[in-house]
Amino acid sequence: MILAVICSQFIHKWQPAIRARPENGWSSLIPNKQPLAVATVFALICTSALAIAAVDGSGSNEDLPNMRMNPGDVKIDTIEVHSLSHPVGVEVLNLGEAPVYVAIVDRSHVVPFTDNGNVDWDSIVAGSAFNPDLQATTLVAGESWETEVEIESIFDTHLVLCRVAGIADGVGEVRITMDYVDDELIWSAMLLSIPAFLIAGLVLAQTIASEEEVGEQASDEES
Repeated sequence: MILAVICSQFIHKWQPAIRARPENGWSSLIPNKQPLAVATVFALICTSALAIAAVDGSGSNEDLPNMRMNPGDVKIDTIEVHSLSHPVGVEVLNLGEAPVYVAIVDRSHVVPFTDNGNVDWDSIVAGSAFNPDLQATTLVAGESWETEVEIESIFDTHLVLCRVAGIADGVGEVRITMDYVDDELIWSAMLLSIPAFLIAGLVLAQTIASEEEVGEQASDEES
């Protein structure tokens, strides 16, 4: 809804100027200094906020776990399909004191052994014993594990399963990080967002100017 309002206001303002461009020249399309300054400041603020949220936002602290589990719990994370030609890098870091068992297995080997949130870990591991795609390891406190997962089709979904190893007590804490080939596209996405922020800033400046003009007219009528 907000995007629709911004676009309609922008088109309503600039369509007459664009139509008159052959008569008035390209310079007629350049905004006045004040609206241009407002749009520039607005774009800088929004771009900075977007960069902070993407780079230093919630979940970006590598020293904090993004998954916790009590003994007997099984936590699951999904490896997304981003590319069929590049593997997905997976890093698992044990940030807790309890040893953690980690397994990466195809989703088709997990679904049959889940029921209403209950995961039969032993059946999954036993059923995947001869699965060539199974990757598993045990991480002690402070240990990390790095591996790669090949994606063969868009329906090829892999899951990362974690649980406290054996009969160990304590809460398991791990940080799972996925390294996708298109992660760097976040920077191009931010660059492509700048024109949108400029347009929103111009509409904001236009709205402020219109309100000031209405206020001045009301003052003149009262006087």
